[in-house]
Amino acid sequence: MSYLVHWISQIVLIVLFAVILELLMPSGVFQKYIKFVIGLVLIIALMDPVIRLFHVDPSSLLQGINTQKYDEPVKKETARQKSENRKGTSRIYSRTSGCPYEKSGEGGVE
Repeated sequence: MSYLVHWISQIVLIVLFAVILELLMPSGVFQKYIKFVIGLVLIIALMDPVIRLFHVDPSSLLQGINTQKYDEPVKKETARQKSENRKGTSRIYSRTSGCPYEKSGEGGVE
C-alpha cells in the first residue's frame, strides 16, 4: 500500500512540475521540446510498477545490447558506398572536364 501511495504522489508531483514549467516557459520553439521531455518522464514514471514487477534493472538491459557484432558489417557497407560515390563522382568530372557548363552548346552560355 505504501508503494502505491508513493507511486501516485510521484506522478502528481511530476504533473505539477510539468504544469508549472509550461506556465513559466514562453510559447515558442522550445515549448514542444519541453512537452516532449516531460511526456517521456511521465511515461517512465507510469512504467515504474511494471519495471518493478519484473525486477528489471534498466541499466542491465542497456548493457545486454551487444552492438559490436553489428559494427563491422555497417563499417564495411559504409566503406563500399563511399568508394562507389567516389567512382561515380570521378566519372562525372572526367566526362565533363570539370564543370559541365564550360563547353558551348551543352547548356552553357556561349
